[in-house]
Amino acid sequence: MITENNQNIEISLDYNNIIETISFKDDSNESTLFLDYQKFIFSKKEEQKEAYNNDDSSIKEELNNQVVAYQKNIIKNHPNSFLAVIIKANLPLIEPEFKGLEAEIQKQKWEYYKNHYFDNINLVDSRLLRTPFFYNKVEDYLDKLTVQHPDSIITAVDLLLNKMKPSKENFKNFTVIFLNKYAKSKIVGMDAVYVHIVNNYYATGDADWIEQEQLNKILENANTLKPILIGKVAPNLSLEATNGIKFNLHELKNKYTVLYFLKSDCLNCKKSNNLDLISDYEKLKNLGAELIAVCFGDVEGAKKCTDAAKASKIKNWLHVKLAIDQETALKNYNLTFYPSVFVLDNNKKNY
Repeated sequence: MITENNQNIEISLDYNNIIETISFKDDSNESTLFLDYQKFIFSKKEEQKEAYNNDDSSIKEELNNQVVAYQKNIIKNHPNSFLAVIIKANLPLIEPEFKGLEAEIQKQKWEYYKNHYFDNINLVDSRLLRTPFFYNKVEDYLDKLTVQHPDSIITAVDLLLNKMKPSKENFKNFTVIFLNKYAKSKIVGMDAVYVHIVNNYYATGDADWIEQEQLNKILENANTLKPILIGKVAPNLSLEATNGIKFNLHELKNKYTVLYFLKSDCLNCKKSNNLDLISDYEKLKNLGAELIAVCFGDVEGAKKCTDAAKASKIKNWLHVKLAIDQETALKNYNLTFYPSVFVLDNNKKNY
């Protein structure tokens, strides 16, 4: 076992009988400790096979007790060894006794499990980065034990990163992992987690490993996403209807507003214009929604876009073009693909 403080290791073995003859000589005795543990576990697995074949439950229990005792002995006598850290990190949590109705007990168990999930895992031990389970443990905490809502995930991410901060290596690894995870997330609203990580760890200078050019790109991307996050007031738009009437988006008093951005040369737009979801005009109108198809392009392109949209199943929508600089709208709404849909509430907040 090679660790940060254990770089010089001598290995001796007989090629004809590697498992029985292999031995290590190192500065910290980590490798020998690990080898002895492997041999012990291997021997118990062989005994376990025999017990299962004979269906002897008493032997099974005794073998399990022997393994647990061996593990506890390592943790007690070699607490700073990497092996002890690995064993401890994989021990099951011991729950206290819970009281109440069945539903209450289950809730208490879940809350206890989540709150004590990392009790046996040292989040600042950088050696764990080289294990196959550490990343999975952290990922399960975020994906399975945390409510999949941006606010809940932000709280969990902050909890983990703040605990990892004393270890520069762990902090760096997981800050980058979390940034990429939520930048690529396909779940609606998770871009808020990405923006939070950028604003609280990259913009503050905590991510001091990143090159300035790359940092600038990340900051610019977060600033672009910030105005269109769920719960944020959508950027205002100056629009012009096909009858020449101009109006501002924020002037509309509807309970909901559906903005549907499209272009005349967009093949996906032509396909999407005929989807039942998009064409369910009456149901959406009955909910108090104003449905607006916003066409991009020059004068000719916008007209083609509008004509094509009117010929499709969204013909009853309000068709408009932008009465302002299109580049501004593209940037404000981060329009990188078409069609793009935004649903706004009565206060014009992204819904």
